[in-house]
Amino acid sequence: MHKKRLRDAISSLKENGCLIHSVTRLRDGLNSNAYKISTSRGDSALKLYPLGNDTEFRFKRETEYIEFLNNGGINKSPKLEESCPSEKWAKIQWINGTKPEILEEGDINQISDFINEIKEAEIKNTYGLDLLDAKESCFSVKCWKTMFENRFRLISKQERDTKDDSQKEAIDWLLKIIIPSTIKKIEALEEDEVRYSLFANVMIETIMSPSDVGIHNTIKDGQGNLWFIDFEYAGKDDVAKLVADWVLQPNNKLSRELEKELIQRLSRQVIVDQAKWLKRYAHIKELIRCKWCMIMLSNKRRQYTDMALERAKRYYAQ
Repeated sequence: MHKKRLRDAISSLKENGCLIHSVTRLRDGLNSNAYKISTSRGDSALKLYPLGNDTEFRFKRETEYIEFLNNGGINKSPKLEESCPSEKWAKIQWINGTKPEILEEGDINQISDFINEIKEAEIKNTYGLDLLDAKESCFSVKCWKTMFENRFRLISKQERDTKDDSQKEAIDWLLKIIIPSTIKKIEALEEDEVRYSLFANVMIETIMSPSDVGIHNTIKDGQGNLWFIDFEYAGKDDVAKLVADWVLQPNNKLSRELEKELIQRLSRQVIVDQAKWLKRYAHIKELIRCKWCMIMLSNKRRQYTDMALERAKRYYAQ
């Protein structure tokens, strides 16, 4: 199916005057089929968004978010060059560079600047773009409870279905350690919501979040500049959740020093109620940690389960 879709997309680009020299499949990326295309005008990325129930939302989120960034004058994200809503593909500016192996203090400064520029563009938003909510946006205690109840159900189903001993061990760890811990953290969030009304103004403290953030979705160019890519889950979300997503991304969990630097810079830059978002952040950070443990151990192939369990345990203990 994807071969035919690729041929159709290439044909459409050629019909629109794009002279294509080569097409190379990219191995990175778990969501869309991505290709590097070399043309007479330079290189571009071509993404074919997966066909399924949420396919239109992935295409819509990414293309509209890139448009939002481009219109806001944010120059550390690729430009949308061409797209086809009916066939769900997009041609996006190619960024020359490499995936960084670690994030350093200079990178933290660039991340905080990027978040601040997003907030400033959102405030201006002279183009009137009305973006969707992020894929797993949470604006209340109820949202957090619902998200985890859905994950608990999936884990219970895994428990019933699995026959592999290593998978059973992983699920047992989730059931005995992670789920009880998550429930306690949600209860603590509920208590502070009653005490401090943490989510009272959250809808005016949202940010147009890239959502799937982390070192895996950045590229560093030859001048040391970070570029931010991949916005298939982007949309409106709580700024506290966005920061927690950056800090706790398993591929490069930030050190306490870098976390402190990021929060200090954002507290000086981003226009939101500092007291409220920082209190929310303290709770959300712990919930995100539990969520990642569940993600790491969901639907793993048998030969990878032991490795994933050890990784999840190390991650949770840090």
